Amino acid sequence: MRQPHPWYSETRSSGGWFVKLSNEQHFLGKHPIGLPKPVKRYGRWNPPSEILAEYHKLMAVRDTASKADYSLDNIIALYVEELEQEKPKSCLSFKTMTHYPSKTTSGLTPHGV
Repeated sequence: MRQPHPWYSETRSSGGWFVKLSNEQHFLGKHPIGLPKPVKRYGRWNPPSEILAEYHKLMAVRDTASKADYSLDNIIALYVEELEQEKPKSCLSFKTMTHYPSKTTSGLTPHGV
């Protein structure tokens, strides 16, 4: 599968940058004023740093799950699994616990932890 990459359209949004993710086109922003006209380099568009920053923000959150998708016990189990790989002795106390409160993170408050 090809890695998505920003592309420029002079006709859409009167000169804007886009990226296609999951068959949806996402507007990244207009081409910054004062910069030279965008050009392709080695068959790919060369976006300015402002557009690349928006692209990286979008790519960072595109596959993340909603906070409500995980219960507290799932989060703790994922943490213990990762901790076990790095510091096996540190996770022994977590493994002795057999049940965690089944709250979702959307309803979690600082006092509920």
